[in-house]
Amino acid sequence: GMVELIEAFGTGENQNIYLMHCPMALDNKGADWLQKDPELQNPYFGSMMLRCGTTKEVLTTKNSK
Repeated sequence: GMVELIEAFGTGENQNIYLMHCPMALDNKGADWLQKDPELQNPYFGSMMLRCGTTKEVLTTKNSK
């Protein structure tokens, strides 16, 4: 998936990518998403629950050779 690609190759940009998680998304199955902003912005519930979730991992950029 995308997370493994970023972990292996970086983002090609000089910034981190944040892996977020919301346990309530998709009928409480939970879902992850990637974003560039460190402040969580939940894409599943709109403005009502924009900050619902946690930062699961910070994927750091790798310098390309």
